[in-house]
Amino acid sequence: MTQKEHKLTAPEALALADRYFEARTSAAEERLLRAFLLSPEGADARFDEVRATLFFLQTGRRHHRPTSHRRIAWAAAACLAAVCFVGALSYRHFDTQNLCTATVAGKQLTAEQATDLMQHQMEDMFNPEKPTAP
Repeated sequence: MTQKEHKLTAPEALALADRYFEARTSAAEERLLRAFLLSPEGADARFDEVRATLFFLQTGRRHHRPTSHRRIAWAAAACLAAVCFVGALSYRHFDTQNLCTATVAGKQLTAEQATDLMQHQMEDMFNPEKPTAP
Protein backbone atom coordinates (compact mmCIF):
# COMPACT_ATOMS: atom_id res chain seq x y z
CA MET A 1 0.00 0.00 0.00
CA THR A 2 1.61 3.28 -1.13
CA GLN A 3 0.46 6.87 -0.96
CA LYS A 4 -0.52 6.84 -4.61
CA GLU A 5 -2.60 3.67 -4.30
CA HIS A 6 -4.63 4.65 -1.26
CA LYS A 7 -5.87 7.95 0.08
CA LEU A 8 -7.06 8.02 3.66
CA THR A 9 -10.51 9.12 4.68
CA ALA A 10 -11.11 11.10 7.87
CA PRO A 11 -12.29 8.07 9.94
CA GLU A 12 -9.33 5.99 8.70
CA ALA A 13 -6.96 8.85 9.57
CA LEU A 14 -8.43 9.10 13.08
CA ALA A 15 -7.96 5.36 13.60
CA LEU A 16 -4.41 5.60 12.24
CA ALA A 17 -3.74 8.58 14.54
CA ASP A 18 -4.85 6.51 17.53
CA ARG A 19 -2.47 3.74 16.46
CA TYR A 20 0.27 6.37 15.98
CA PHE A 21 -0.10 7.58 19.58
CA GLU A 22 0.06 3.97 20.75
CA ALA A 23 3.32 3.56 18.74
CA ARG A 24 1.85 0.80 16.57
CA THR A 25 2.30 2.34 13.11
CA SER A 26 4.91 1.55 10.51
CA ALA A 27 7.01 4.13 8.70
CA ALA A 28 4.80 3.74 5.62
CA GLU A 29 1.65 4.36 7.67
CA GLU A 30 3.22 7.46 9.21
CA ARG A 31 4.03 8.77 5.72
CA LEU A 32 0.40 8.09 4.71
CA LEU A 33 -0.87 9.93 7.81
CA ARG A 34 1.51 12.84 7.15
CA ALA A 35 0.26 13.09 3.55
CA PHE A 36 -3.33 13.12 4.80
CA LEU A 37 -2.57 15.86 7.34
CA LEU A 38 -1.09 18.02 4.57
CA SER A 39 -4.18 17.60 2.41
CA PRO A 40 -7.27 19.84 2.67
CA GLU A 41 -9.18 17.03 4.46
CA GLY A 42 -6.47 16.97 7.17
CA ALA A 43 -7.01 20.64 8.00
CA ASP A 44 -9.91 19.65 10.27
CA ALA A 45 -9.54 20.69 13.93
CA ARG A 46 -9.87 17.04 15.01
CA PHE A 47 -6.34 16.46 13.64
CA ASP A 48 -4.63 19.43 15.33
CA GLU A 49 -3.05 17.31 18.08
CA VAL A 50 -1.80 14.69 15.62
CA ARG A 51 -0.49 17.35 13.24
CA ALA A 52 1.33 19.19 16.03
CA THR A 53 2.93 16.03 17.40
CA LEU A 54 3.87 14.50 14.07
CA PHE A 55 5.41 17.63 12.59
CA PHE A 56 7.12 18.60 15.85
CA LEU A 57 8.91 15.26 15.91
CA GLN A 58 9.77 15.57 12.23
CA THR A 59 11.26 19.04 12.82
CA GLY A 60 13.24 17.74 15.80
CA ARG A 61 14.71 14.92 13.71
CA ARG A 62 15.67 17.34 10.96
CA HIS A 63 17.42 19.83 13.28
CA HIS A 64 19.09 17.36 15.62
CA ARG A 65 22.45 16.19 14.36
CA PRO A 66 24.13 13.47 16.37
CA THR A 67 27.42 14.51 17.96
CA SER A 68 30.36 12.56 16.65
CA HIS A 69 33.11 11.22 18.86
CA ARG A 70 35.66 13.03 16.72
CA ARG A 71 34.05 16.40 17.49
CA ILE A 72 34.07 15.63 21.22
CA ALA A 73 37.75 14.60 21.06
CA TRP A 74 38.70 17.82 19.25
CA ALA A 75 36.76 19.91 21.77
CA ALA A 76 38.49 18.16 24.67
CA ALA A 77 41.90 18.66 23.05
CA ALA A 78 41.17 22.36 22.49
CA CYS A 79 40.11 22.80 26.12
CA LEU A 80 43.24 21.03 27.34
CA ALA A 81 45.45 23.19 25.12
CA ALA A 82 43.72 26.34 26.39
CA VAL A 83 44.19 25.30 30.03
CA CYS A 84 47.89 24.55 29.42
CA PHE A 85 48.40 27.87 27.63
CA VAL A 86 46.70 29.90 30.36
CA GLY A 87 48.59 27.95 33.03
CA ALA A 88 51.93 28.62 31.36
CA LEU A 89 51.16 32.33 31.03
CA SER A 90 50.02 32.54 34.63
CA TYR A 91 53.09 30.71 35.92
CA ARG A 92 55.39 32.98 33.95
CA HIS A 93 53.54 36.10 35.08
CA PHE A 94 53.45 35.21 38.76
CA ASP A 95 57.00 33.91 38.75
CA THR A 96 58.33 37.32 37.71
CA GLN A 97 55.90 39.24 39.94
CA ASN A 98 56.66 37.32 43.13
CA LEU A 99 59.58 39.50 44.23
CA CYS A 100 59.89 40.11 47.96
CA THR A 101 61.80 43.19 49.03
CA ALA A 102 62.84 44.65 52.34
CA THR A 103 64.18 48.05 53.30
CA VAL A 104 67.29 47.74 55.46
CA ALA A 105 69.10 50.89 56.55
CA GLY A 106 67.32 52.89 53.86
CA LYS A 107 68.30 50.47 51.06
CA GLN A 108 65.79 48.39 49.11
CA LEU A 109 66.94 44.74 49.15
CA THR A 110 65.45 41.61 47.59
CA ALA A 111 64.86 38.58 49.77
CA GLU A 112 68.01 36.98 48.39
CA GLN A 113 70.12 40.05 49.10
CA ALA A 114 68.68 40.37 52.61
CA THR A 115 69.46 36.70 53.30
CA ASP A 116 73.07 37.15 52.13
CA LEU A 117 73.47 40.27 54.29
CA MET A 118 72.12 38.47 57.37
CA GLN A 119 74.37 35.49 56.69
CA HIS A 120 77.44 37.74 56.56
CA GLN A 121 76.38 39.51 59.74
CA MET A 122 75.94 36.17 61.52
CA GLU A 123 79.34 34.99 60.31
CA ASP A 124 80.90 38.17 61.60
CA MET A 125 79.20 37.75 64.99
CA PHE A 126 80.25 34.15 65.54
CA ASN A 127 83.60 34.10 63.81
CA PRO A 128 86.17 33.69 66.64
CA GLU A 129 89.07 34.84 64.47
CA LYS A 130 87.79 38.38 64.08
CA PRO A 131 88.14 40.63 67.11
CA THR A 132 84.88 42.01 68.41
CA ALA A 133 84.45 45.61 69.27
CA PRO A 134 84.91 46.41 73.02
